[in-house]
Amino acid sequence: MGYYYDNAGNAHGFLYSSGTYTTLDYPDGGFTTANGINDAGQIVGNYNGGIFIYSGGTYTAVDISSGYVAHGINNKGQIVGYYGNHGFLATPDVCFAKGMPVLYFDKQGNAIFMQVSCH
Repeated sequence: MGYYYDNAGNAHGFLYSSGTYTTLDYPDGGFTTANGINDAGQIVGNYNGGIFIYSGGTYTAVDISSGYVAHGINNKGQIVGYYGNHGFLATPDVCFAKGMPVLYFDKQGNAIFMQVSCH
Protein backbone atom coordinates (compact mmCIF):
# COMPACT_ATOMS: atom_id res chain seq x y z
CA MET A 1 0.00 0.00 0.00
CA GLY A 2 1.30 3.42 -0.89
CA TYR A 3 1.25 5.88 -3.76
CA TYR A 4 3.21 6.85 -6.85
CA TYR A 5 3.39 9.71 -9.34
CA ASP A 6 2.74 9.17 -13.05
CA ASN A 7 4.62 10.94 -15.86
CA ALA A 8 2.16 13.86 -15.71
CA GLY A 9 2.87 14.37 -11.98
CA ASN A 10 -0.48 13.00 -10.74
CA ALA A 11 -0.48 10.93 -7.54
CA HIS A 12 -2.20 7.52 -7.49
CA GLY A 13 -2.70 5.25 -4.50
CA PHE A 14 -2.05 1.54 -4.84
CA LEU A 15 -2.45 -1.73 -3.02
CA TYR A 16 -0.08 -4.66 -3.58
CA SER A 17 -1.61 -7.97 -2.55
CA SER A 18 -0.94 -11.58 -3.62
CA GLY A 19 1.43 -10.44 -6.36
CA THR A 20 -1.00 -7.95 -7.90
CA TYR A 21 -0.94 -4.15 -7.91
CA THR A 22 -4.32 -2.40 -7.75
CA THR A 23 -4.46 1.33 -8.46
CA LEU A 24 -6.60 3.34 -6.03
CA ASP A 25 -7.94 6.59 -7.48
CA TYR A 26 -10.66 8.44 -5.60
CA PRO A 27 -13.48 9.12 -8.11
CA ASP A 28 -12.85 12.52 -9.75
CA GLY A 29 -10.01 12.96 -7.27
CA GLY A 30 -7.10 13.67 -9.61
CA PHE A 31 -4.63 13.35 -6.71
CA THR A 32 -4.94 10.24 -4.53
CA THR A 33 -2.61 8.87 -1.87
CA ALA A 34 -3.11 5.67 0.12
CA ASN A 35 -1.52 6.24 3.53
CA GLY A 36 -2.64 3.50 5.92
CA ILE A 37 -4.29 0.07 6.03
CA ASN A 38 -5.65 -2.06 8.86
CA ASP A 39 -6.04 -5.83 9.26
CA ALA A 40 -9.58 -5.68 7.77
CA GLY A 41 -8.17 -4.16 4.57
CA GLN A 42 -9.66 -0.69 5.14
CA ILE A 43 -7.43 1.91 3.52
CA VAL A 44 -7.30 5.56 4.51
CA GLY A 45 -5.84 8.23 2.30
CA ASN A 46 -6.12 11.69 0.85
CA TYR A 47 -7.51 13.14 -2.37
CA ASN A 48 -7.34 16.77 -3.49
CA GLY A 49 -7.11 17.98 0.12
CA GLY A 50 -9.79 15.63 1.51
CA ILE A 51 -9.71 12.31 3.36
CA PHE A 52 -11.28 9.04 2.22
CA ILE A 53 -11.77 5.51 3.51
CA TYR A 54 -11.62 2.69 0.94
CA SER A 55 -13.29 -0.52 2.07
CA GLY A 56 -14.79 -3.42 0.15
CA GLY A 57 -14.36 -1.63 -3.18
CA THR A 58 -16.15 1.52 -2.00
CA TYR A 59 -14.70 5.00 -1.42
CA THR A 60 -16.24 7.03 1.41
CA ALA A 61 -15.33 10.70 1.70
CA VAL A 62 -14.78 12.04 5.20
CA ASP A 63 -16.37 15.49 5.48
CA ILE A 64 -13.57 17.46 7.03
CA SER A 65 -11.89 20.76 6.25
CA SER A 66 -9.29 20.78 3.52
CA GLY A 67 -5.69 20.39 4.62
CA TYR A 68 -6.11 17.48 7.04
CA VAL A 69 -3.75 14.61 6.21
CA ALA A 70 -4.62 11.03 7.15
CA HIS A 71 -1.68 8.78 8.01
CA GLY A 72 -3.17 5.59 9.38
CA ILE A 73 -6.22 3.57 10.34
CA ASN A 74 -6.28 1.04 13.16
CA ASN A 75 -8.38 -2.11 13.56
CA LYS A 76 -11.16 -0.12 15.24
CA GLY A 77 -11.35 2.13 12.17
CA GLN A 78 -9.86 5.12 14.01
CA ILE A 79 -8.05 7.51 11.67
CA VAL A 80 -4.90 9.32 12.76
CA GLY A 81 -3.13 12.15 11.01
CA TYR A 82 -2.24 15.81 11.23
CA TYR A 83 -3.32 19.32 10.32
CA GLY A 84 -0.52 21.87 10.27
CA ASN A 85 1.57 20.97 13.31
CA HIS A 86 -1.31 19.36 15.28
CA GLY A 87 -2.24 15.68 15.36
CA PHE A 88 -5.77 14.31 15.31
CA LEU A 89 -7.68 11.11 16.03
CA ALA A 90 -11.06 10.50 14.37
CA THR A 91 -13.19 7.70 15.79
CA PRO A 92 -16.01 6.12 13.73
CA ASP A 93 -19.41 5.33 15.22
CA VAL A 94 -22.74 4.63 13.52
CA CYS A 95 -24.84 7.07 11.49
CA PHE A 96 -28.26 5.60 12.33
CA ALA A 97 -30.22 7.43 9.63
CA LYS A 98 -27.98 6.49 6.69
CA GLY A 99 -25.97 3.57 8.05
CA MET A 100 -22.69 5.41 7.42
CA PRO A 101 -19.93 6.17 9.94
CA VAL A 102 -19.96 9.31 12.06
CA LEU A 103 -16.67 10.73 13.29
CA TYR A 104 -16.22 12.29 16.70
CA PHE A 105 -13.16 14.43 16.11
CA ASP A 106 -10.77 15.14 18.96
CA LYS A 107 -8.13 17.83 18.43
CA GLN A 108 -5.99 18.88 21.41
CA GLY A 109 -8.71 17.88 23.87
CA ASN A 110 -11.52 19.73 22.06
CA ALA A 111 -14.38 17.50 20.92
CA ILE A 112 -15.53 18.50 17.44
CA PHE A 113 -18.32 16.66 15.62
CA MET A 114 -17.59 15.59 12.03
CA GLN A 115 -19.77 13.42 9.82
CA VAL A 116 -18.83 11.17 6.94
CA SER A 117 -20.65 11.94 3.70
CA CYS A 118 -23.88 9.91 3.69
CA HIS A 119 -24.49 9.88 -0.06
